[in-house]
Amino acid sequence: MLPARLRPPQLDGQLAPSDRTQQEGRACVHHIDGWTVVAWWDRGVDKRMGGNSALLMRGTHSMPEVLAAAGAHFPELLLRFAGLVEASP
Repeated sequence: MLPARLRPPQLDGQLAPSDRTQQEGRACVHHIDGWTVVAWWDRGVDKRMGGNSALLMRGTHSMPEVLAAAGAHFPELLLRFAGLVEASP
């Protein structure tokens, strides 16, 4: 279902902001092959450097649209991504 560019291992850590400090709270929005990806460095579960998360939504959407849909579908995870702000890729 997902295009090859969005399957592991390509997805893992490749779309989070380019930031050697891997600052949490800043996310990048990408539009790839008919999908929107919001990706960020995330040490909410794994405290080691390199921890990251991504939300994928079919179609072309803004970051607020993706976050709203994710919050509606996964309210228990809302605190992990509700405060994200858009950064340059």
